[in-house]
Amino acid sequence: WRVQASYAFDGGTRLHAAAGSGIKAPGVFELWGFFPSFFEPNPDLKAERSEGWEAGVEQSFLDGRARIDVTYFDNTLKDEIATIGFAPATPVNLATDSTQKGVEVSAQALIDANWRVFLTYTWLDAKQSGVEEIRRPEHSGSLNLSYLADDDLWSATLTVRYNGEMTDSNFTNSGPNPVELDSYTLVNLGGDVRITDSVRLYARVENLTDARYEEVYTYVAPGRAFYAGLKAGF
Repeated sequence: WRVQASYAFDGGTRLHAAAGSGIKAPGVFELWGFFPSFFEPNPDLKAERSEGWEAGVEQSFLDGRARIDVTYFDNTLKDEIATIGFAPATPVNLATDSTQKGVEVSAQALIDANWRVFLTYTWLDAKQSGVEEIRRPEHSGSLNLSYLADDDLWSATLTVRYNGEMTDSNFTNSGPNPVELDSYTLVNLGGDVRITDSVRLYARVENLTDARYEEVYTYVAPGRAFYAGLKAGF
């Protein structure tokens, strides 16, 4: 189920709130898969269940060309499915709840007819039975700056994404558990050019600064990458 509502006041202020619930069924392999000596299924698994709510306020400026939104959220996950053990491992429903609460702030502005900017920031407090959850950064945010030329001849977009420090499980046989993953900042740059009314040439660079980082412990993320191609509409 889900319910939501908002109310706009004169002067550009809007209050909004929402609440809802959801489920995630266990996978076929979790229920029935079998890998001798390494994985045992659990046909008694229950679906994960979540409930949450959020409330916030949005304020518009400059005749609607700019706005800022601040939202508080609070979510709870019950019967979370996790795999425990090793050789063999088996999935189980955790007896403790997982909670995620925090604040999201977003701001966007149409600087003029060509420039647009969008910023986000999230403070997150994610815990499982009072312990910080893995791969859930306390601080994260992004900046997106785009330019659209007159008559849509070409466009360019700069995206900067920040991911704060976070913990992860140590899958090796040495060192502390959990481990701390460093924060990282990614810069992506892309653009396109109109060749004809139906064909555009595009190119982008991901991880422009060739940052070295890990989203999962011991798995180094890809470095700088270049992409280019054509897009055609018929």
